[in-house]
Amino acid sequence: MPLLGEGARRLFEERVKQGPPPGVLAYAGDKAVGWLQIGPRAHIPEWNNPRRASTPLPDAPAEDERNWAASCFFVRKGFRGKGVTGALLDGAIDFARASGARLIEAAAMENQDKRSAEGLYVGPESVFRRAGFVEVARQKPGRPLLRLMI
Repeated sequence: MPLLGEGARRLFEERVKQGPPPGVLAYAGDKAVGWLQIGPRAHIPEWNNPRRASTPLPDAPAEDERNWAASCFFVRKGFRGKGVTGALLDGAIDFARASGARLIEAAAMENQDKRSAEGLYVGPESVFRRAGFVEVARQKPGRPLLRLMI
């Protein structure tokens, strides 16, 4: 069962204090317009569930802090479709590289057919592929596990 409300807020606050920062932000002027959660897989336990599209593969175990996950995007309404997702991913790759990650994985959403913004919170496959990610597994239909070696 997912952690919600005050418990989730406390857990997230603790994670921020312990570091590394759990993501990157995109700004338009002084206004935050986007967010990408990225960090070691070990810091995102729900991502490592064996029944998920994001299930770790044997060559990239969740326990290895150098194996990172780009797990959740948010782009503010009015800024969608303007390249914010790609900019967030570019910044996240730089952040991961500077933080010692050896790889980044994403359980993206196939997006040949237009899907709603809500369904793409995991990120559209096309954005990851443009950044150089390649498919390493497909554990659920429509959800390729993509990887970028850093």
